[in-house]
Amino acid sequence: RFFFLRRRVQRNKLFLKPALNLSSGASQQYFELTEVSALLGCVGESKFILCMISTVDHEDGKVYVEDLSGTVEVDFAACHFTTDGFYTENMIVLVEGSMQPGGVFLASACAFPPLDSLE
Repeated sequence: RFFFLRRRVQRNKLFLKPALNLSSGASQQYFELTEVSALLGCVGESKFILCMISTVDHEDGKVYVEDLSGTVEVDFAACHFTTDGFYTENMIVLVEGSMQPGGVFLASACAFPPLDSLE
């Protein structure tokens, strides 16, 4: 299921890396998915991760997400949820944010993976 959704996101026009850069002036902007294991080397940089909400600790309010490469704690306190719906454990989501020096990923936006177009 995770591989299927990852391929679907990578085919989306917002995440599709241009094959050729023919225009010298304006470059096409795209977003790149980052694996959870690569976040430690990207402190302070804005990154997108496709991950599963794996654990919600109701006692201390900690939320952990994971992908196939690892697990990280996420702070959703200042997060903007861009799509309406229920966000629960074992759900795959697309999260934008930055890694903090303490090892917590500070989420700025969270959404469901984009749908495939019928074109």
